[in-house]
Amino acid sequence: MARGDVEVAAYDSNNVRLLSMGKLATIDNLIDQTTATYRLKAMFSNEDEKLWPGEFVNARLLLETRKNVVVIPPLAVQRGPGGLFTWVLKPNNTVEPRPIQTSTTTGDRTIVTSGVDDGDRVVTDGQYKLQANSPVTITAPSTATHGDAT
Repeated sequence: MARGDVEVAAYDSNNVRLLSMGKLATIDNLIDQTTATYRLKAMFSNEDEKLWPGEFVNARLLLETRKNVVVIPPLAVQRGPGGLFTWVLKPNNTVEPRPIQTSTTTGDRTIVTSGVDDGDRVVTDGQYKLQANSPVTITAPSTATHGDAT
């Protein structure tokens, strides 16, 4: 909020239908431990009267847009004793485990801050069967993508 207005999108209880767009007013600093949620206060013009007092909505906030980042599917991110890693395909269609550092995950994209380069191919299925230098069969392309992530 220190950088300016924060847009808030209010969605229905199923998190599917956009009800209204507004601006964030305040954030409650108390987290409800039973639901792992916290309350936000946002202001909506509500000229179309899609919002009603006391109605439950899901709020989505756009905090920043990151450009020119490497993203991989969340299914490619593995957790091990040494931290996060992913299986990367080598040119000879064998794999190697590679430690990674990640940022945020949104939908089907996880931002990778280190460990995977633009164009690297990662494994998204069957990782439990792999060992270093295991040969793999490619069934669908899965490329680390260089682009924008929101």
